[in-house]
Amino acid sequence: MTQATVHIACSVHNNDLYLGEFIASVQQQTHRDWVLWLRDDGSTDGSAAIIAQATASDGRIRFVPDGPGSLGITRAFAWVLDRIPDEAAHIMFADADDVWLPEKIALLLKAMDAAERLADGP
Repeated sequence: MTQATVHIACSVHNNDLYLGEFIASVQQQTHRDWVLWLRDDGSTDGSAAIIAQATASDGRIRFVPDGPGSLGITRAFAWVLDRIPDEAAHIMFADADDVWLPEKIALLLKAMDAAERLADGP
């Protein structure tokens, strides 16, 4: 299994009750080579402050400026995805109220690598 960087896309909207726990669960992954891309989609709660604190304390967490403001779930995720580097080989999606078990990234990478060995393409 490769130790590739995993890029995680997450759009946040009024999730301050859950966002800290989600971020902590990503930080506790056994696979440590990841970048978490967070975008606030016009939250009116404390979500933006939580994102700012997380980006200041962990260099693997990136704030995606909101640009055009509130986009709604589909366009907000597309906005995040457009900012992930083109050379990113492994992209995962997350909701801001998720809690990831510590082996999630490692297990998904193992499954992705196995699937890629079976056939050409994604």
